[in-house]
Amino acid sequence: MASVAVADHGLDPDQLTQVEDAILELAKQGNMDLTRMADALAPVLDPPVETKKLVAVFNGLLRKGRVVLRRDKHGKTVYDCLSADEAKKFMGLGVEDRLVLSLVKDASNMGIWAKDLRTKSGLQLNQFTKVLKTLEGRQLIKSVKSVKAKNKKFYMLFEIEPSAELAGGPWFSDQKELDLDFIYALQQALVHYMADVGAPILAKQAAEYIASSQISKEVLDEQHIKDLLDVLVYDGQVERNAILNPEEAMDLADEDREDHPEYLYSLAKRHTGPATCTEMPCGVCPVEHLCTPGGDVSPRRCPYMKEWLDMF
Repeated sequence: MASVAVADHGLDPDQLTQVEDAILELAKQGNMDLTRMADALAPVLDPPVETKKLVAVFNGLLRKGRVVLRRDKHGKTVYDCLSADEAKKFMGLGVEDRLVLSLVKDASNMGIWAKDLRTKSGLQLNQFTKVLKTLEGRQLIKSVKSVKAKNKKFYMLFEIEPSAELAGGPWFSDQKELDLDFIYALQQALVHYMADVGAPILAKQAAEYIASSQISKEVLDEQHIKDLLDVLVYDGQVERNAILNPEEAMDLADEDREDHPEYLYSLAKRHTGPATCTEMPCGVCPVEHLCTPGGDVSPRRCPYMKEWLDMF
């Protein structure tokens, strides 16, 4: 094994010793504490680095921002590695900055209300405002508005997309208003698509059509399209019938099948004229007394019954 340098190259995140490089490679595996790291490095380094020196190397990586500390689900302190570009964003951050950043990170895609963030951080208003400005300037956090509380400002990590519950999803404009024109245009596009296809479709097919047609600048997934189709169902413009994948159906008990539906969507049949019970062919059928289920004359085989049902 080759001798490995331990000397520090200062606080430049791009300048790493061989030991630091080895540590970062191991840290990429995740959930690496100091003991596991030392054991993993032992067969790699010659001579082995003493634990005391290893701690010093870790402290150097912490100062460079190339590793961050966190607690795993068992409460143990572990190390995560950051790229050089990510590290540069963290360089020079103070304790208050990192505290606020940690609170924002914990809020995930639901965000944290600015008032709650300040309360949890315990910072004075002017100090809190300065921290937010620093973190936003480095593109570590961003502010978003809620569709449920337009006057409240929420903060989340810069790279995270806000939840639909917070931002309203694609159906809301930048002003957090429900975009009815956009929704109507998509619904009409779906209706025209089903008319052109002329056969029942899956939501997946409809989603692929919307994506390929570039009607929407927003990225719409299959669930978004299902929501639109369901509104059309409730409006009476579209019919929805549950189906099951045959292979999946074999694995499900009868009582479970309703919990795993897949749907086919088709345009609703329009009434072409009055079709009331008084106009059922049965009322004027001369062989009605011979009509029985499964017989030579039966509702299933009756052409007049089929014609009447097709009117609905």
